[in-house]
Amino acid sequence: MKKGRGGRWAFWEAVAGGALLLLFLAGATLAIAPGADETASITQKREDHPLWHGQLTGARLDRRMEAFSVAFEHREAPARLFGTFLDQIGVERIIHYIEGENPACHGALHALGAALVERTEDLKSAMMLCGNACTFACVHGAITHALATALPKQDEGIFPRNRKTEALLQREVLSLCREDSQTVRDFFSGNCAHAVGHGFAERSADLSLAKADCALFPDAERHYYCESGVFMELRPILAEKIYQGESSRSRRREIALRFCIENSEWPSACLRFFLEPMRRPEEIDALRSRCGALDGPARRGCFHTLGYISRDYVASQPEEINRVCRSDRSDDPSDPVFCISGLAFVKKNHRLKEKLERACGFLMDAALKEVCDDQHRRSYYQVDNRIMRSMLSDTKSISPADGAGHPSRSGYSRD
Repeated sequence: MKKGRGGRWAFWEAVAGGALLLLFLAGATLAIAPGADETASITQKREDHPLWHGQLTGARLDRRMEAFSVAFEHREAPARLFGTFLDQIGVERIIHYIEGENPACHGALHALGAALVERTEDLKSAMMLCGNACTFACVHGAITHALATALPKQDEGIFPRNRKTEALLQREVLSLCREDSQTVRDFFSGNCAHAVGHGFAERSADLSLAKADCALFPDAERHYYCESGVFMELRPILAEKIYQGESSRSRRREIALRFCIENSEWPSACLRFFLEPMRRPEEIDALRSRCGALDGPARRGCFHTLGYISRDYVASQPEEINRVCRSDRSDDPSDPVFCISGLAFVKKNHRLKEKLERACGFLMDAALKEVCDDQHRRSYYQVDNRIMRSMLSDTKSISPADGAGHPSRSGYSRD
């Protein structure tokens, strides 16, 4: 990981000196979600953009698509791959090909978003061309790259940080992620904050500095989503450092728990990228027992992550939702609520969304079933989720009735 703080302080100096080029950010301010007319207009603008369809047609296009397919199968570096083929075959065909190869392709299209920012020099245009491809991976890549590259790199040096420079960055970031996107349908403000977290992490390559930047979000939910972007971006570096070649799943689980509890105010923002998916009942029981031994935010985040990493297991065996998010009389009644949220609160168009909806119907506890249905109706990255707010607050408990949206009986106020 990057040593020293010169890059960060150079950034603040760049802001103070007016060198921060907001040509990316200013044109991409997110406003209310579009209606039908706005959506049609955005679609038409995308269709009219020269990068959407590409330059080639007929036999020449067929040959270049074949070459793209070969390069993709040989795992050519994504930045070089998209840079080579973007103008010729177009964004539409690239997205169609990659989503066809793997519908769960989130990681594959970050680099396309970055390539579109480079090519268009305009974040709003890049986001428009990306759309919701690979569960918004392309948009994430565009925002990450724009944020990381719009900040000028200067020679290493230490510069004073002050309230003026911090307020300027906060204003621009909050403007970017103010509300749900008008440019990309269903791109929620929490999703934007997650992408900004990627950008902070790419910029500094330093966990502490990127997390500090996420504190620019004044509300806990966007702050949380920003941190999740930081941990996702830095995971390859951090995993190598903390695991040090450890192969035992149980020992890796304990290492991840310790690391995330020590390094995040909200451990779920970290754990979801470090705990491996649940495969067997005994693994689920072991983690649930471990979560139950924790307190406060660590406990809440652990149970939330238990649900998250059990999605595939529950999707294939829906009756097991009662085991994964079991409510024992001796346990905190909020434990299964956070577990259910981690399980059912998924992205719009998530590959398991229908199967998880079916699993909600297998819950034997009526109040928990109502929680499950409520969380499933929502989309991950949407803010104003009662259970997420409770997980991120100092509230000690939220009952299934509270989580389902009933009047609070545990000190959790509804607003």
